[in-house]
Amino acid sequence: IIAQATIVDEARGRDYERAAVAAQRILEDNGEEGRKLIATLVKNDNRAIVEATLAGTYRSGVPNETELVLPVWDALSKSTSQETSANYAALILAREGRTEPLAWLSGMVLGGTVQNPGFRGLAGWYYAKLQGQGPALLNKVLAD
Repeated sequence: IIAQATIVDEARGRDYERAAVAAQRILEDNGEEGRKLIATLVKNDNRAIVEATLAGTYRSGVPNETELVLPVWDALSKSTSQETSANYAALILAREGRTEPLAWLSGMVLGGTVQNPGFRGLAGWYYAKLQGQGPALLNKVLAD
């Protein structure tokens, strides 16, 4: 299913969604074997497979996702053709308190790598949190 993240039935959104859900289920239901498979899929040459796998990984929320993402972070963050995959990877790393994606998160907030307001909001929150500004940001928002 994940390998079909590319357009199969002329319904790219549906194929992508099925692939992301499959990656999520693999992580949540298959323990160590599932983690090994995901670690392999994020290194795939097919951009759609990598993106869908990272989307499913982000959705899953299983612990210690950093070990799945960190090995590919440098390559993703330097690629000009995998921005969405890098966005997911940055959010995964930041969610687990890693500072490697700080510069990337800043770019997301500014709209350089993503235009979706949801992604930009998450990136801003994680950026503030990693910079120790989470409480200040919350106080400012709650005061307005």
